[in-house]
Amino acid sequence: MLRIKYALGCSVLHQADYVISVDTSSFHCAGGMGKPLVGIFTFADGVVYGKYYDFFLVQKHRNFDPCWTCGPCYNWGNCTKTDKNIKPCLTEITVEMIMTKVDKMLEKWPNGNYNEESGKICLS
Repeated sequence: MLRIKYALGCSVLHQADYVISVDTSSFHCAGGMGKPLVGIFTFADGVVYGKYYDFFLVQKHRNFDPCWTCGPCYNWGNCTKTDKNIKPCLTEITVEMIMTKVDKMLEKWPNGNYNEESGKICLS
């Protein structure tokens, strides 16, 4: 049953022009298909996990924001910022951050995976 649901999800992604996803199998499946992609990451490092995909990363990341010293840390259970269940790496990702990357994705791939010259869907 799980294989059927996964296959259905992959077929939906295959038909999509664009994908916006958190760090899940959908993100990796879309990345592997070469889909125009925005990936939203929290405590796991999107730079590392997305290194084989051409995508736009949404993440509070110490390598890109000198004011952000926290992560990614891979250490959800022992967060040094808070002992609450809701961590700053989740709450400090804003709608504006996501929309900025969506706009960049649409600029880079204005036709999604469709190539106007050949009239074909491009998977790379």
